[in-house]
Amino acid sequence: MKAITLALLLVTLARPAIAQVTPAPVYSAWVNACLAHHPPIGEESSAAAIRSCLAAEPSARRFDWKPLIAAAAGQLADTGVTYHQINTPALHCSEANPLFGAHPSTAKLLLPKLAVIAGVGLVQIAGSKAQSKAGRWIAKSAGYFAGALGGGLALKNLSVCKW
Repeated sequence: MKAITLALLLVTLARPAIAQVTPAPVYSAWVNACLAHHPPIGEESSAAAIRSCLAAEPSARRFDWKPLIAAAAGQLADTGVTYHQINTPALHCSEANPLFGAHPSTAKLLLPKLAVIAGVGLVQIAGSKAQSKAGRWIAKSAGYFAGALGGGLALKNLSVCKW
């Protein structure tokens, strides 16, 4: 009788310990490395630390189209304004860039702009895969800068030669 009571007592005492042992969740190598380098500190819960590591995971990052769209809009605005001003005889405008000549073809106007847009696209691809926040920021800045430059040139053309 003592043996049965002792066995029941052991099972009862061991039961909470068995219930507390759960398998650890499986995360990607990136999240495991992130948690190893940045464990939860102080008040931060482990769930919050896991969420921040998951948000920073490279595969979770998506390609940001906004800088590329801004670059394309600015560069194509400059091309459109320049094309209109050169091909409207009443305006008496000509291209100021000596490399293109006074009245360049559409291809001569478009090719450099398309090259800039393609370059911004490549920088955006590299930036979306960058491990550092600074690398992603530089890539976005390059896209927005190319768009602002093209838009600024379009406005300058409009102020000099009208529409």
